[in-house]
Parts: sequence; C-alpha cells; structure tokens
Amino acid sequence: MLLLALLPLLILIIVSLWRGFQLGVTVGMFTSLLVYSYWSGDAVTLGAIGMHSLLLTLSIVLIILGALLLNSTLQKKGVFHSLEQGIEHIHPSRDLRFFILVMILTPLLEGVAGFGTPGTIVPVLLIALGYGPVLSVVSVLLMDSIAVGFGALGTPIIAGLQIPLELSAGTTASIALHTAVLMSLGGVITLGSMMWLYKKSEHTFSHWRGVIWLYAAFCTGVLLGAWLLPEVAAIVASMTVLCGALALHPSSIKKVNWRTLNPFIFLVIALLIQKVPSISELLETLSFNHDSLFGSHVNISFAPLLSPFFPLVIVSGFYLQGIPQKKVLISSLMPKVSKVFWVLLPTIIIAQVLLFSGTAQHVSQAEYIAQSALLFGEEWYVLLAPFIGMLGTFIAGSTTVSNLIFGPAQVAAAQASSLDMVELLTLQTAGGGFGNAICFFNIIAACTASGVRDYRKVLMMTLLPTLLAVLIIGVIG
Repeated sequence: MLLLALLPLLILIIVSLWRGFQLGVTVGMFTSLLVYSYWSGDAVTLGAIGMHSLLLTLSIVLIILGALLLNSTLQKKGVFHSLEQGIEHIHPSRDLRFFILVMILTPLLEGVAGFGTPGTIVPVLLIALGYGPVLSVVSVLLMDSIAVGFGALGTPIIAGLQIPLELSAGTTASIALHTAVLMSLGGVITLGSMMWLYKKSEHTFSHWRGVIWLYAAFCTGVLLGAWLLPEVAAIVASMTVLCGALALHPSSIKKVNWRTLNPFIFLVIALLIQKVPSISELLETLSFNHDSLFGSHVNISFAPLLSPFFPLVIVSGFYLQGIPQKKVLISSLMPKVSKVFWVLLPTIIIAQVLLFSGTAQHVSQAEYIAQSALLFGEEWYVLLAPFIGMLGTFIAGSTTVSNLIFGPAQVAAAQASSLDMVELLTLQTAGGGFGNAICFFNIIAACTASGVRDYRKVLMMTLLPTLLAVLIIGVIG
C-alpha cells in the first residue's frame, strides 16, 4: 500500500527528470487517477477535486500574470537599465552584488508576501542585471527555501501549526526559534550549492568570504527575529543582510542611487497594506468560499484580491502610465500564461488527489505515507520527520499547507511514542521550508516569469541540495 500511495509521485519525478515536465505531469496525473480509483473511487469527491484544482491553478496563474505584467512594464519603462546603473556601487564585486540582492530581496518579499512571490520577481531583476537565467532562478528558489518557514508574516507557523493545533504561545515560540536554528544550519548546504553554481555559471568567484559574512548576517537576523517576533523573522533577516552589505562597503550608502529601487519598495508597501487587518477583512468579503463542495469533504476558496496578484497589478498600473499600446503589451503575455496553465493544472490535480483521497474508512494517500514512517521506529522517524514536511510542500506547494496536513500526524506520532512534540513540529516546518525549492508549482512559476524553458534543469539543480539539507536537519534533530 505504501508503494501504491507513493506511485504517482515517483512517476511524476522520474518521468519529469527523464523526459521533461510536460510528459511527467501528464503521466503522473493519469497514474494518480488510476490509483485513486482503487484507493477511494468516489466520483463525487473526484469532481470536487477537479473544481478545487482548477481554482488553485487560476490563483497561481494570476500571480504569474501579475509578475509578468510588472516585469514587462518595467522593461518598457527602462527601469531595469536605470537599476543596473543605480546599484552598481553597492559593491565593486559583481559576485557580491549578486548575493547581496538575492539575500536581501528574497527573504524580504517572502516575509511580506509569500505565495512564491520572490521566485517571480527577484530572478527577473537579476537577469536584467546580466546574470544567467538558470543561475538566478535556482539561487532564488534555494534562498527562499531557507526563509519560507517565516514567510507571509509567519503564516507557516502561526496559521499552519499554532492555530489549528491550539499550541500555547510558549510552545509556538520554541518551535519558531528551533526552526530558525535548523534552517540556518541546513541552509549552509544550499548556500554552498549557490556558490558552486555561481562559479560554474559566471566562470569566476573570488569573494566567498564576503558571501559567508552575508549569510552570517542573514542567520543572525532570522534567529533574532524568531526569538523576538517570529512573524517578522524573514524581514529582519533581510535587513541584517543589508547592514552586513553596507559594512562590507560603507561608501555605498552615498554612492548607490536608492531611488532606482522604488518599484520594488512600492510593491513591498502594497503587499504590507494588503495585510492590514481591516483591509484584509474587507478583501476577504469579496472572495468566493464554499465548504463541502458537492457534499464531499473538499472545501474551496478563490480570493485573488488577497493574493500578491492584486499589489502586482496596482504597481504595474502605476508604471503603465505613458506606455503606448498597453493592450498589445498585455495580450503578448497571454501565450505564456496559457502554456503554464496546462502544465500546472495536471500537477495540481496530482497533489489534490493525494490530499483528498481519504474516505470514512481509509486515510488519504498523503496521510498514509506519513503514518507509515512511524513503523520504521522512533530513531528513524526523527530522521524521516523533515522528509514528511518536505513531501507535504512538494505535494501541496506550500509550507503552511504541509503543516496543516502533516502537523497533526507529527503530534500523533509524538503521543504514540516517547518523541518530543516540539522537536517533530520543528523538523516538520524546517523540512517543509526546504521543500519549496523542489516544488513543481514554484519552479514552473519562477521559470515562466524569468523566461526559462527548461524546468527539468532547474529541478535537477535544486533537488540534491534540498535532499542533503533535509537529511542534515534530520540527523541533527
């Protein structure tokens, strides 16, 4: 049964790496439907899964459309050219400029917005500054996987664990701090991978000490933020990296034209405004929600005004002023959006079938995979716990959703053994965070926004460092 539950994922990964994403997701989808017919076979639930998958696909595609619109608009306005000239003085080393931007902008956008926003924005900026497309996408995905545990103002821990599991403030604070420690340690592997990839892509890399200094500044910030206020840990980390960068080259404070960053500053402000409780509640009333669709246990929600799509469109609209042939610019984005829709939809169907294949008599395939891990014994379960979190993110495309699904399973495992609940939930969150770098949804979105067509190459470059990082935190745990 365990092999049967894992079969759609194994097919998805193997075929994608062997023959490409499009064939991989197609074969994986048909495999998941065949397994579902044996596992559950409930046609009503399958219809609800199809509707839910369609709405999730539309939600992700809208974010990609917003990112593409902003990127195209800024290119037409010449913002990227001005930006290249404006920040060239942040450090004389091209190497360090790359890592400074990755380590500041990625956790900042993740901490403020989440939803894969860094992957659709930061690589495009790096590519415009002359860095390699694959290097830019892979580096941002890897960097984001270290910060995502505290993404969207701490949503993975607060909404993913504290609220549904009714954890105390003290327990939540302990999980947050331990998660920051584990992700900082595991992040050494991803940082090393980024440095190796940079040297391979750019054929030169001489300022490794400066990169380590920047990463130390990042770790200091995320640990400090997790200790004081987990909701802003990723944002604090981006600010400590900025301080570390200025310490490396103090004269940059006066030389850098900080106004060239205005579009991204406006975007961060718009994303923060969207999080204001009164505004968020108003936008929530304009969303579509339906519980127990078709009488099944599938609940659906569609809230485009609560996603980064809304701020992206607002900032794009501001810079669209004065650009001729706006309709032509917007219509030129549609072929890209259409293509990514047909890659994303079968991928999301696979994920939703795994999540909602449970019945009154049987748990879902995803839950069965998690429960089976405890059969290997307590010592092995600690090693496997972060892989469960990683698998959840790989399936669902979200650390928060991974925590919502597998958090209760980790608590149940602690209660059925002598294992510590805080330790398991920490491993769950940290593993879920690293899983973002190999999540198909994130890879497709980042590649589409950046114009990278070879999804498989990106997955191959993020897979090994992610597995090693998760293995290391499992061993440490």
